[in-house]
Amino acid sequence: MIESSDLRMTRIPLNHGAGHMPALGFGTLIPDAAVTITATRDALEAGFRHFDCAERYGNEREVGRALQAGLAAGGITREDIFVTTKLWNSNHRPERVEPAFEASLDRLGLKYLDLYLIHTPFAFQPGDEQDPRDQNGNVIYDHDVTLLDTWRAMESLMDHGKCGAIGLSDISLNELKPIYESARIKPAVVQVEAHPYLPETELLEFCKEKDVVFLAFAPLGHGIRPGPLEDPVISAIAARVGKTPAQVLLAWAVQRGTALLTTPRTAARARENFDIAALPEDAFDEINRIQTRQRLNEVVKTGIPGFIPQARMKMKAKPQLEQSMQEEQIRTALDTHWHASAVGDADLEHDIYDDDAICDYPQSGERILGRRNLQALRSHHPGKPSGFKIRRILGNGNLWITEYIITYQGRLAYTVSIMEFRNGKVVHETQYFGDPFEAPAWRRQWVQQIA
Repeated sequence: MIESSDLRMTRIPLNHGAGHMPALGFGTLIPDAAVTITATRDALEAGFRHFDCAERYGNEREVGRALQAGLAAGGITREDIFVTTKLWNSNHRPERVEPAFEASLDRLGLKYLDLYLIHTPFAFQPGDEQDPRDQNGNVIYDHDVTLLDTWRAMESLMDHGKCGAIGLSDISLNELKPIYESARIKPAVVQVEAHPYLPETELLEFCKEKDVVFLAFAPLGHGIRPGPLEDPVISAIAARVGKTPAQVLLAWAVQRGTALLTTPRTAARARENFDIAALPEDAFDEINRIQTRQRLNEVVKTGIPGFIPQARMKMKAKPQLEQSMQEEQIRTALDTHWHASAVGDADLEHDIYDDDAICDYPQSGERILGRRNLQALRSHHPGKPSGFKIRRILGNGNLWITEYIITYQGRLAYTVSIMEFRNGKVVHETQYFGDPFEAPAWRRQWVQQIA
């Protein structure tokens, strides 16, 4: 267990590559281009110096713009930051590796990369289509190239001084071992999902033994409910040490010897996620004893990304498959929305709404027009609800119902939210309360009255 009192400055040497990786990393999996730029800028200002990108995220250009602006502002040099990006599944053929690398480098506006990862061990049909599907909606895999073939091309990038280190992502220990044994240049980094519900202890021990950096994504559980952020052990430790549950989870990850990636979308959340401190040994051990086991992203089994919004995929599938994937996207968006609502993250909470969304409160005769008014109303709310608990989420197609309970101003409130989606965003929401309320005067600047 790392015992440093200032975990924020922890840097892990790349023993199979060049340089040191800052343990606290900023992940750039953000669907919105404008939010990508502002969130990356805010992360840089909060103190993050490790930025994890990917061709597949579709926003390398925006990340690059934010980083270039930060460097141009002064006080930070290129040598101060650590930048990673990843080779996507459709570029596993050896002859496609270097062109894909150069294209990412160009989009990022950089002269070199600190780390280049194979995004997943699964090769898709080669070409510009990132999500190739057959007429039945099944992914078209490329069975004529091996992971070792791709790794040899990655080694060639190192031979020509193209990047400081190479590694693998979304890979199991059984898949990693043969690559490690056959590799001329050993993997410097392995990036996988890891948190108290999926500690990946065996893989971590292998990485420590072989001097491979273990890089954890989704250390906060990616906002899935229920998840590590709401675990009673984490909550109790957070109260005891005077930190937030997120800060406790991130400190645990660094203290167990891993680097991590987190994706705060606001300046306040970036500052929170960077402001971590070492946990007492008893608290660290308590987290290690959590027995819940849950994998949140199945990409390691199929190569199909679990957290990348489906809107980025050009589907060639049957209508029922498209509907199933859209419903999965909506359910993930709802999980994120309600978690953000519970923790008071107004920016993330309102990502789910269309710019012109309408929210009706029939019992108080109120109508709120537009996402900006919804967010402004929430931000100016006098007091914060507590005891937030989802009872159930039901729905299919574009109509979804959430039942939840909150405690507000000492009163228990049973609430039903009915949301209508279009193109993955809420266009109309109606909320009903078990205990109807009279609209207070302070709300009036953001609402209209309805019959």
